[in-house]
Amino acid sequence: MRSNSLALIPVLILAALLRLLRMHVRWDEITLAYSAYAEPVTQALIDGHPTALLGSWIGLHPPLWGVIHGLMEMVAPIPWVWMGFSSLCSLGAVYLVGRSGGWVPALVLATAPVHLLDAAEVNNYPLASLAVAALVVTARGPWIGLALAAVFAAWTHLLTGVAAVAVVVWRAWALRTVDRRALLGTVFLGLLPILGGALRLMGEGSTWAQPDGSLLVWLSMVAETVGYEGLVLAPLVLLGLSGASRVAWLALGLALVTAVGFDAAAAHQRPYLGLLAPAAALAVGMAVRRRRWLVPVVLILCTVRAARFASDDIQRIQGVVSDLRVERGVDFALSGAEPGDTLWLVAPA
Repeated sequence: MRSNSLALIPVLILAALLRLLRMHVRWDEITLAYSAYAEPVTQALIDGHPTALLGSWIGLHPPLWGVIHGLMEMVAPIPWVWMGFSSLCSLGAVYLVGRSGGWVPALVLATAPVHLLDAAEVNNYPLASLAVAALVVTARGPWIGLALAAVFAAWTHLLTGVAAVAVVVWRAWALRTVDRRALLGTVFLGLLPILGGALRLMGEGSTWAQPDGSLLVWLSMVAETVGYEGLVLAPLVLLGLSGASRVAWLALGLALVTAVGFDAAAAHQRPYLGLLAPAAALAVGMAVRRRRWLVPVVLILCTVRAARFASDDIQRIQGVVSDLRVERGVDFALSGAEPGDTLWLVAPA
């Protein structure tokens, strides 16, 4: 166990560095728009309306992320704080996967494009990935740990809530009657405050109005996001899926396909794929555990994609630094603005 913990340290350092680079390149107009999504929840916090918090769903997103973001915005409205919190959630998912499955699945998740690309976003997907990791890691432990992880997942995203229900039912099947009742009862009580918001969401026409997408375009987006290394690792995911990882992975996959099919989720949105990453990384770890000769292959693939990501982000950071030296119209506008003035930035120009 101690050797596994020591081997996990360099993986966590690598994961932290990659996410730190992400934080430097993710602050743009899209990230700014994401930060505005939680404005109703922030206003509810400012006004002191706790009941409004429970009903403040944003798309398929339950209130938890909005509450956390709102609190951060009230205390420290600084983009680095928001992106830093998301990066810590992403790093936490790597840690949980590593503690459960060892350094190999931790390395897979630390460098997985579907997880890393959105690791510093100002939205709930890094938090949801952490919830999925907690869900699969606690599934074999004491029932109270799984119950808390399931409630956490359900309060974070509708898709992770579906995975939570699937894992809880799977685990409850094997428990003693008294533990089964305790698990199911605790989860039900934890979900009760947000059930009203979820039912209201299901009845709104806008929930089922996401744009349609071509299957071919979606598959192309998946392949491009996963990358060549991910496509090589994909068979190991299928070989290694077992237990809670398999249940969570299949539940998330089926829920995502169903949501896209009923226009509740947009097929072009890449962050959904990151929710599958923790279970997939643990599956790779399980496949490698049975075939030790694959360890060097996984190590090389993960090293290559980590180097590529780091190189791309460093180049983008250098581009931002160079761009800051160019004087633009917005610089003149800011220099002439006075306290209380509103400055409109239109993109594209």
